[in-house]
Amino acid sequence: MDLAPIQHAGAGSRRRRRTAAVAASLVALAVATGTAGAVVARHGSPGSPDGTFFVPGAALGITPGGTAAGNGGAGFSAPSVAAPGAPAAPPVAAAASSAGSAVGFPWWGAPCAASGPTQLSGSLLVATGTAPLAPGTGQAHYALNAGINEQATSGDVAKAVAQARTTVDAVVAALANAGVPSSAIHPSFISVWASGGKPVAPATPEPVRQVNVNATVEADIGDAAAIQPALDAAIGAGAQNVNVGPSGAALAQPSQSAVDTAVSQATGQAHTLAAAAAKAAGVGLGSVKSLTVSPPAACGWGQGGPQLVVAATVGYEVK
Repeated sequence: MDLAPIQHAGAGSRRRRRTAAVAASLVALAVATGTAGAVVARHGSPGSPDGTFFVPGAALGITPGGTAAGNGGAGFSAPSVAAPGAPAAPPVAAAASSAGSAVGFPWWGAPCAASGPTQLSGSLLVATGTAPLAPGTGQAHYALNAGINEQATSGDVAKAVAQARTTVDAVVAALANAGVPSSAIHPSFISVWASGGKPVAPATPEPVRQVNVNATVEADIGDAAAIQPALDAAIGAGAQNVNVGPSGAALAQPSQSAVDTAVSQATGQAHTLAAAAAKAAGVGLGSVKSLTVSPPAACGWGQGGPQLVVAATVGYEVK
């Protein structure tokens, strides 16, 4: 990607030098702190495409954690909450900025660390700060799988299928009686497997084939205390094998006070980054002209489970 600034027709040398100084300082600050997301400098009339150049952090090999990486590197994670080792969600296309420009590569969900300050248009300096947010008390979920098997010979397949269906219905009813919600119980299709061969000669009788009829019933259990009653119910209803394993966690909403604290921390971080960039460029940081706060978003998996982050993007006037 060509990182050289696009020539600005009709602009005075003083404005070009000032814009170049601001842009260079922004790049230097982002590289030094390892927080470069994308640096965009613009001067001239807002929305003018010939006054913009991009220095994306990924193009420089910089990620918020200071580790060289490509798209979706350290500090950026999939927006879905998944246990460690689960496949990450596909990258999403970058959204266009308010100036009508977009970084030319995908990010992986909400940023987990602050991005570098950005001069978007005119004399507006924009910085994004983030803050971690502890989710409310969550509850683990479990998946129960009950296996049902009926065996028959080739002449008794219909009878075996009927018996499997009867057992499935009995397991479903038993789980419901044990307190598992009906909406959380999912019976599967019945499958039939036959084994055997053809007659050795036309005169010999058809060999008897062995037939296995299989079915499963799955159930979502939201309380560890409900596992034992569900196990007993499924086995008592005729399931031959039953297993239960973790299936994730319900992410509870954080408290309002926790959200308020995180928003305050994120806006404070954005101000610190913007002030440092303005000082490095030799310009003053003016009043707030815009503020965008993203709602709490899932941002990876931490030691205590899924992590949330709040991002605040603040636009300041450059004096």
